[in-house]
Amino acid sequence: MSTTTERARAQVEKIAEEVRKTGNAVAKDLKGQINMSHRSFNYEFGNTVNSLRISHLVALSLQAVTLFLESDRIGLFNFLIVFTVVALNVFLSGKRWYEQIDGRYDVQQLTSVQDWGLRAQYALALFGAVFLALLAHLVTPIIPAGMASFLYHLSDYGSIALGFTILGVELFEGIRSRVR
Repeated sequence: MSTTTERARAQVEKIAEEVRKTGNAVAKDLKGQINMSHRSFNYEFGNTVNSLRISHLVALSLQAVTLFLESDRIGLFNFLIVFTVVALNVFLSGKRWYEQIDGRYDVQQLTSVQDWGLRAQYALALFGAVFLALLAHLVTPIIPAGMASFLYHLSDYGSIALGFTILGVELFEGIRSRVR
């Protein structure tokens, strides 16, 4: 019986040693990550822009759904104008998200290309989401329902803020990589 106890004790000590080694390795890894986080702007561009674009698409979708739900109260003409602008914004932002288009390249091309037609294309790709979000905000009719109005304007301002944020991150990274 004492041999069984000794074997069990040896196994427990072996497992405890493995747990200590793993704990030390995790602690060392965490210390390395903490030391790396001293930079003020520590993020990964692709993940950040992807998350921002998904959030932008969610805000635009909520905007379109609430607009559709209130279409009988705002009238067909007002609905079609705003819904068309929002749908164009969903298409533009969705295409850039789905194809994982790198905005840094657009910024670099916008500043280096001499042809005005190409510059217009790159400018539309970069500034299109912000322009369409602001245009949708400006042509939005009065939505009479309380909760629907709140949801619509929340998603409207969210769309504008996210558009400016995506534009700012892409411009910052594009100019920063151009300067390097």
